[in-house]
Amino acid sequence: MGEKHKWTPEEVQLWYRGQRTHNYSNPEDTNWVVRKPHNMGWTMNLANPKTWWFLAGVACVVMLVSWFTSWRGSIGIIGGADGPTAIYVSGGSSTPTGYPTGSVQRPQIMYDGTLYLYSANGFDEPLPEGFALVGSVQCVDDANAPTRDFSGSLVEVGQKIYASPENSSIYVEYTDGFGEFVPEETE
Repeated sequence: MGEKHKWTPEEVQLWYRGQRTHNYSNPEDTNWVVRKPHNMGWTMNLANPKTWWFLAGVACVVMLVSWFTSWRGSIGIIGGADGPTAIYVSGGSSTPTGYPTGSVQRPQIMYDGTLYLYSANGFDEPLPEGFALVGSVQCVDDANAPTRDFSGSLVEVGQKIYASPENSSIYVEYTDGFGEFVPEETE
């Protein structure tokens, strides 16, 4: 084992060629941040204590900020092949659907006195045979479920609505196709 010194970029590249890993863990190198092979970004020297002190410091800052703000979100580190690649912090203000808390959680449309809910089959379906244009969305309120015909939540004003007398579903036109909406009671 050689003496510890600050390795040059060329020495780091030579070290990578002799290893079978993507992690840079060279105890002889005093650098704590080095270039990845082929200049594809930067990575940390996992054998350098400065790296671990830095990561611990970042984790402490994130935890302190969340603690001081009484924040009910989540904190995590997304790992990569060459060590931590991102630290994410998410707030507690949205639900698992991704929509804000306190708002409607799923696209909805009121048509012919019935509330229709998005079936979650995609917005790129073809329009089935027998469906005809019956109107378009006239007003939108994302905080409340629709109560009048041709009103909706989590849709846009002007979106076309298609219905069929032989089918209980309705279809709403989107950019890449149609989304199916089913009556609320058939769920």
